[in-house]
Formats: sequence, structure tokens, C-alpha cells
Amino acid sequence: MSSVARMPFPRVRRRRALVWLAVVLVPVVVLVLLRWRPHVDVRWENHPAHFWIVTAAGFGAAGLGWTVFSSALRRRDSRLLLVALAFVASAGFLGLHALATPGVLVGKNAGFELATPFGLMIGGLLVAASGLELGPAASIRVVRAGRPLLAVLLALMAAWAAVSLAELPPLNDKLQGEQLDGWQSALGVVGMLGYAVGAAGYARIYGRRRARFALAVALAFALLAEAMAVIVFAVNWRVTWWEWHALMLAAFALIVAAARQEWHEERFSALYLDKTLAGAREASILFADLQGYTTYSERAGAAAVAEMLNAYFGRLVPLLEASGERCTS
Repeated sequence: MSSVARMPFPRVRRRRALVWLAVVLVPVVVLVLLRWRPHVDVRWENHPAHFWIVTAAGFGAAGLGWTVFSSALRRRDSRLLLVALAFVASAGFLGLHALATPGVLVGKNAGFELATPFGLMIGGLLVAASGLELGPAASIRVVRAGRPLLAVLLALMAAWAAVSLAELPPLNDKLQGEQLDGWQSALGVVGMLGYAVGAAGYARIYGRRRARFALAVALAFALLAEAMAVIVFAVNWRVTWWEWHALMLAAFALIVAAARQEWHEERFSALYLDKTLAGAREASILFADLQGYTTYSERAGAAAVAEMLNAYFGRLVPLLEASGERCTS
């Protein structure tokens, strides 16, 4: 594929970059505005909306976790494995947080309230680690530890749920107003740094490969970094609080939407380690049936048939190459 076919025109690239930059900056502007004008940070307590936003984000993360994990084991790619575990962590703790919605099963609970920032913090650390370009031996070790790591993660979720329900330390304090601000701030800062490092890493991958899906992942992790930053300043049931929920949902929805546009067999190939990518190639195969070829080849000599085929492929190959296909014999 030629560089002209692969790279968008400079004007289109600049326009696209401005759009993505605006998407990233808008949440920051909204947060600054709300902190600068606290009276705008109005209270809106809607339990069903909270439940469905968190549940939708959890289902999105769970679906991504399952599909990426399967692809990671199939391709033996440590980067995909770590990203998959990040999605699983987010999904599990989002589910616990959804149950803490007043009027839904468990209801208000200190541990379940903290579940989302804690799960996203773990996800942020895993995402940051996934940006590393591990060598073949280290990558294989990580992949081999994939199922045990998943089991540990699921056990941690179960233990968190049990401790929260039993109201054991350190998750035994009753919620009073903004009592968990200290916890949320610490988790938010660590998670923000993790997702920011991850977003920068995947932005570099996009810079090398120009794969649309890598750009979508980088943007999604940037949105999650912003969500973790907003957590530090959020006030329960106010606009700032809803903002980090919306950013979280938007991030997972963006990755899901981008993945659905990729070829299903290799939809995560844009994230592969270099060594994995070297072993995966996409191919377009053309089957052409020349009308009357059998009759012609029986009547004409071998030299005439060869001349006709050379003329045919001489016209066909340039057309395919002009459309961006790479042709080999």
C-alpha cells in the first residue's frame, strides 16, 4: 500500500486531530467551570439513571474483557491480556457499585460505594503496564499467568463484596456525607496516572501504525484518566459526580463501537505487540473467472494463452494497487 493511500491528507489529519483534542478538552473545561462557579454544580439525585449508567458501563467492560482475553490467549499476546484484565476489573467492581444504588438489592454501602474508583484504579495500573513492549520471553510468561491472574482478580472481587456486606474493616464505616473523599482522592490520583500513561502509550502506537482502533483506545483511556481526575473533585449527586460517570460510560462505549468496525477475526490487531503483529497478516484474495477461457486455451497455443494472461493481469494489477491493495504472485 502506498503512503498516499495509507495516510490521510494533511488538512484532513489536522481536522481530525482538532476534533479529538476537543473531545478530550471539553470534560476539563466543564470541570473547571463547575469548580469556578459552584452554584452551577446543581444536585440531581436520580437512582434509576445512576443504576443504568453504571450497569451499561459494566456490561460494556465485561464484553470487552471476555473478547480481548480470548484473543490474547489465541494470539499469546501479553498486551492484550493486560488490557483484558483491566476491563474485567472495571466490569466486576462496576457491578458491585451498581448494587449500592439506593433501592437496588444491597443499597447504600461503604465498600460498594468505593468499588468503582477501586476497580478503575486497578484497571489503570494494568493499562499502564500494557503499554510496555515486552520481549518474547516476558510476554510468554505473562500469557501463561493469564488464567491465574484472572482467578486472583475474581477472588479479589468476591472478597471485596464479602467484606463490604459483612461491614468489616476497613469498609465498615457508615456513609456520612462526603466521608469517603480521602479514599476517593487517593484512588482517583493513582487511577488517573495509570490511564494517562496508558493513553500516551497507545497514542504512540497510533503514531507508528496509524490504526484507527489504536486511536480510539488511546482516546478512551484519556477519558478514563479524566474520569478519575473528576472523582477527586466530585460531590455526590451533583453535576461533577455525574460527569465522571458519563466519562466512564463514554470511554467503554467508544472502545466497543470502534471494535465493532474492525474485522472480527483480528479486531484487536492494532494493539498487538510488534512480535505478534509480525506473525499476523491480512490478505485480500481475488478469484477471477475469465469467460470462455477453457475453449480459448484449447484452441490457442501456449504462447498465445500466456500472452493473453499477461495482458489481462497487466491491466488488473495496476487497478488493484491504485485502490490500495498489495499484490503478490
